[in-house]
Amino acid sequence: MSGCVVTKEAETEVRNYLGQDVDDYFFSYLVPLKNNENKRCLALKWLYPIADWGEPPKDIRQYIVDKFHAHNKDVPREVFPKIDNTEMILRYSEYK
Repeated sequence: MSGCVVTKEAETEVRNYLGQDVDDYFFSYLVPLKNNENKRCLALKWLYPIADWGEPPKDIRQYIVDKFHAHNKDVPREVFPKIDNTEMILRYSEYK
């Protein structure tokens, strides 16, 4: 998954700093880790966290693939799970 999550220690600091506004920028998510493990973490709403940035892309998957292809990089088959996981977290974050 491409994204940004914070450690438990950082989560405490973020919550203390943002207070009730934490939900404007972060959400709880079961994050896929290496070795087929998962961990619930505080994840950043990084696609469009600020209303002034406009609407999110209509085709999220294409947006992700384009970003993975940026700078003339290839996207081999082993990257597909990362694309899938990134799409899942972005779709989930749209409704949080």
